[in-house]
Amino acid sequence: MSAGLFVAGVVVVVFPSSVSVNILGAFMCFFGVITFFMMKSSRVDTQTGIRYKKCVKYFPSSMKADILKALSDDPTHVDWSEKDDSEGIMLEIYYSTAANNVYVHCLQYVPYEYCSCSDWYCFPIDRCGNMIQ
Repeated sequence: MSAGLFVAGVVVVVFPSSVSVNILGAFMCFFGVITFFMMKSSRVDTQTGIRYKKCVKYFPSSMKADILKALSDDPTHVDWSEKDDSEGIMLEIYYSTAANNVYVHCLQYVPYEYCSCSDWYCFPIDRCGNMIQ
């Protein structure tokens, strides 16, 4: 998203146009750079230096019991592809192929915010099925 904003801003500024369009392009470049530095898609473990990529998936609230059961038992038996646009349950997933680990946290939507409804779970990547795809 940030790279797209930046490139679109540069394209708008480079082509000859009115001053107002050039100002719009400059703001697009500025916000592209700001979002690049503010939006994190990965985290670094300070002790080991391993980078964990972030993946977020949303599921309907009716799947909460199934998701929590799968996380506590065996996550390979669940199809982790998102079903619809429902955002009742959010899975925060951090994974690293270098460390061969996946960390999963389940959150439930309570009006205006997501609240934690599980602990953090750690799995080897080969036990996660299609969770990180």
